[in-house]
Amino acid sequence: MTDTPAAIAVEPVPPSQAWQRPTRRAVARYATYPTAEHFDGRFRAPQLIAALSERRIASQTVCTPLAVHVQVPFHDARHRGSRAQAGAHHRERDSSYLDALEREVTLVVEQIGPCRSVSRLHLGGGSPGCLSDAHLARLMGLLRRNFYLEQDAEVAIDVDPAAFDAARLAHLRELGFDHVILTLADAGPAALDHVADLVSAARGLAFAGIDVELADEIPIAPRTLADVAALRPDGIALGACERRAARRDPAQAADDEARRAVFGSEALSCLAAAGYEAIGMGRFALRGDALAAARREGGLHMTLQGHRARPDHDVLGLGVAAIGRIGDCLYQNARTLAAYHGALEHDRLPVAHGHVVEADDELRHDVIEALMSRGQVDFGDVLARHGVDMRSAFAAEITRLAPFVVRGLVELHGDRIVVTSGGRHAADEIAAVFDRYLHERAGPARAGRAVP
Repeated sequence: MTDTPAAIAVEPVPPSQAWQRPTRRAVARYATYPTAEHFDGRFRAPQLIAALSERRIASQTVCTPLAVHVQVPFHDARHRGSRAQAGAHHRERDSSYLDALEREVTLVVEQIGPCRSVSRLHLGGGSPGCLSDAHLARLMGLLRRNFYLEQDAEVAIDVDPAAFDAARLAHLRELGFDHVILTLADAGPAALDHVADLVSAARGLAFAGIDVELADEIPIAPRTLADVAALRPDGIALGACERRAARRDPAQAADDEARRAVFGSEALSCLAAAGYEAIGMGRFALRGDALAAARREGGLHMTLQGHRARPDHDVLGLGVAAIGRIGDCLYQNARTLAAYHGALEHDRLPVAHGHVVEADDELRHDVIEALMSRGQVDFGDVLARHGVDMRSAFAAEITRLAPFVVRGLVELHGDRIVVTSGGRHAADEIAAVFDRYLHERAGPARAGRAVP
């Protein structure tokens, strides 16, 4: 299992049914620490309710804004009728799913209280843009009735370009979306021409952010990257197939490392020539973009949706397979539609598992974030923030960095660890050295503290 909110159990779609093919967003490893594969199955709805209640009490003094992520699963291929029949089937399924989402929102609002301002709203999952215009309007109406979008809130949505035209983009703007993420499952000339038209239309509609992401299945080549860069989106994200981290000892991944090194060099050179800077986790931004500026100034933060120029506080995950964090509690909803619907039919929050974050988790999260967002860990910063001496506390981990040092991907200095420019493509593997749960995989994952 990968740490991705879109890990929803559905059947694959045959190429002949490309009109309803799902789009897969690139995996953002370490968007949470620990990753969801190490969450504890004993953490369920009562623990999340307790965390929401604690937030309600704390918000009576200070009301910090939420980030809200809503997961919408893609259309599966289980219906074997005509296209019209399949469309009717999907509309019925989507309506049922929105009914369940409405129940989940009601249950959450009952616990969270009046402090429901939102600084960032994101619709993701499979491809929420596959919802009909009427269903998208219904979903946004539900969210606006229950949450209060701040004036400068980012309102983003993932869309499959094949399901959109300029008129549908205009409808998104009418609903309040200001950021669109176009996920390419096809990088052929016709598909790229269509995306170019969409990017142009989005510019005309004054979208504040336009990103293009390459789905996992697209082979990456310099020509593909050049074609995508020519569209001039604000950001470009590469598919996980070319940058997925090895899950074992780094010393065992030399062959894969050589391939990724070549890829990383080509990608950096190609996109740099087009005016893009590497942000991390396979993402690139135009040099004038706020993310690129934050990367240069050391102000990037990892969030559930990748790097951002400002951190999220509490993150409310809604929908099947959604991941969230409230206070010191990480959680993920049920990852199948059957389990998700089943919980809500019994008026239970659909929490499948979670984790209570402890001090060691926060420390390691900061180290991992520093490596992946800023490219270095300053030992003085760690000491100031956590009262921990890196040299002694992480002696074993620093030793495990040796293979990366040999390959020129990491430099060890007396007071810091630095990821070299050649090591940026392997930042998630380098960061994994500090993942305690990954290295304890042979035994049961240890919860941050006992779950009552």
